[in-house]
Amino acid sequence: RIQEYNDDTNQENRDEEHIPDKYELRNLEKSRKKAEKEKESYMIVDGYNVIFNWKELKELSDVNLDSARGKLIDILSNYQGYTGCHMLVVFDAYRVKGQSAKQDKYQNVEIAYTAENQTADSYIERVVHNIMSDEAKNVTVVTSDGWVQRIISGEGALRMSTHEFYDRCNEVR
Repeated sequence: RIQEYNDDTNQENRDEEHIPDKYELRNLEKSRKKAEKEKESYMIVDGYNVIFNWKELKELSDVNLDSARGKLIDILSNYQGYTGCHMLVVFDAYRVKGQSAKQDKYQNVEIAYTAENQTADSYIERVVHNIMSDEAKNVTVVTSDGWVQRIISGEGALRMSTHEFYDRCNEVR
């Protein structure tokens, strides 16, 4: 009887101490990646941050800021068509007197213009918080603003620098 008790106890301990082998780990990783791919994807772009960090858009903005915005939106539309993600670009009107918040859409890109006294950063933070409340979503924010990157990372969103996004867009073109 003591031997039977020891055999049962050892079996229980073995079950509790199960360490997955490399095949089980590989299958778990594949399942995790599949679940991530099935999540709805969002990309939020800090518009002026991108414009002033991409040489060609910066040069265009020196001549005509509206043209630089239009060019960026065309690039984002192309990228969205390739990736299939929900695309939102945010332009702030922080210092524009009397500006009210405005939403627009161009092809498959949602465009947000913030109200007077609202930064794109605070708008992006709020949108990320609202989207991330649903666990079935992946959110990537494109900005080189270190403060925003820290905030959105804390919310569980991914961050991408403007330079990394530039490289990705060039791969798609």
